Amino acid sequence: MLHDGALWALLALPPVIWAADAGVGGRLWPDLVFPLGALAGAVGMRRRLPLPALAVCAALSGLDPLSPVDRYTPAVAVMGFLAGRRVPGAARALGWMSGVVALAVLAGLPFGRPERTLAYDALVLPLVTVVPWLMGRYLVQRRELLLAGWERADRLEREQRLVAERARLLERARIARDMHDGLGHELSLIALMAGNLQVSAELDERHRAVAAHLRAAASAATQSLQDIIGLLRAGEQEESAVSQTVEEVVRRAAESGLDVRLTVAGEGAGVPHMVRRAAFRVVQESVTNAAKHAPGAPVRVRVTYGEDETEVRVTNGPAPGGEPYAPDPYALDAGGAGRGGGHGLAGLGERARLLGGSVRYGPREGGFEVAARLPHRAGPGPLAPAPAPPGAVAGRSGRVLRRARGGFVLAFGLPLGVAVLLGMGAAGYLYQTQSSVLRPEVFQSLVVGQPRAQVAARLPVNFFDDSPSPIAEGPPPAGASCAYYVSTGDLFVRPAVYRLCFGGGALVAKDAYPPAD
Repeated sequence: MLHDGALWALLALPPVIWAADAGVGGRLWPDLVFPLGALAGAVGMRRRLPLPALAVCAALSGLDPLSPVDRYTPAVAVMGFLAGRRVPGAARALGWMSGVVALAVLAGLPFGRPERTLAYDALVLPLVTVVPWLMGRYLVQRRELLLAGWERADRLEREQRLVAERARLLERARIARDMHDGLGHELSLIALMAGNLQVSAELDERHRAVAAHLRAAASAATQSLQDIIGLLRAGEQEESAVSQTVEEVVRRAAESGLDVRLTVAGEGAGVPHMVRRAAFRVVQESVTNAAKHAPGAPVRVRVTYGEDETEVRVTNGPAPGGEPYAPDPYALDAGGAGRGGGHGLAGLGERARLLGGSVRYGPREGGFEVAARLPHRAGPGPLAPAPAPPGAVAGRSGRVLRRARGGFVLAFGLPLGVAVLLGMGAAGYLYQTQSSVLRPEVFQSLVVGQPRAQVAARLPVNFFDDSPSPIAEGPPPAGASCAYYVSTGDLFVRPAVYRLCFGGGALVAKDAYPPAD
């Protein structure tokens, strides 16, 4: 309600100023009360019936003697803009706009408006209505496109988080299987040695009982480990036992035609099983990605076994005649496995993190490089990257919308402000001209020597302090003040200029100057 009142007050300001300046006399209702009531009705129904509200304002403009740039032009422009924001169909809006313009033009016919002015209405009113409507439609469609783009970005971000989480879970399941492969083997050895002690003749009965209990506990632990790993691996495809070392991966890749070379530094005999498995996964994934995304490019694998950690670095150059590539770190195939070694680069990062290490990957000299640091003693690794909160994209979209709104104000508001100022200047000039028209018959009836009060009663509400057009006028009478009027308000006709000079409370001179050539 407050917004409606403010909008009505803004639209009612031009007719109120005009009434205060010109005076309405006995035409208070038709010149002021009725138009203000019509504007109030248009403002009230602008939300539910925007096009009829526009038609009301256009009809007021058509009835105004100063039309089409008149007291109600701002109301027509504002209602056209609001209609553009609320009327979606272009065909429907075009039909309504045509009807509105025709209504505004035809509204002046019963009041004897000149045909030239009606033609001028038909040319200018479409601009006054259609241009604001187009601006309103532009703003609405731009906002819809921005929101649709951010909704898509939000959906893709959620999907990426789900895929990344799935990759991490798959890698953890494989890590659990690797733990079974190593830990299960050690438990089996413990059970075997305990069995040997149980049947040893060198031990007494009490020690053999303890060895039997130890063997049973190791066997139970092995079975429990198998059951847990079986649950973790439910639905996961079995991997081949071939190529379970870095050397085997490189050898098989070279046999398939890939230009790959392996460099090993240090001694890997004492490297923990989980570290060897992680190194194998890094090389497997990186070599597979290089073969797929940069076929024909040379691949270099370097494994450095240190005292406390193992470093793996796989680098490939650009594909011959191709462009640099950046593999999707979360890429999974339809079965849920990674495109390369079955887990993707995100899975490699999860495996290294659980070991207390890290994996870095990115473009390098036109190719791609994957570098992993794998400590031999597991410690607290770096935290996994936290997913963006659900409202992050919405917050960013709000900021972008505010920046876009500011850009729109700068791009369109400044020219529009200049246009409004020019329009106001033109409207002021038109109003001054139209309200300074002294009809020729009235000018002829004025007599020099008449009291100024009698003459003023027959004059228009305004006048020019100087001639509005160049004329060859003589000097005014001494001590007299002169006012200038035009013979017609028709914009397409050069008017004659009338000069009336007053002195001593009476008309002392009147002169008529023909239109300048």
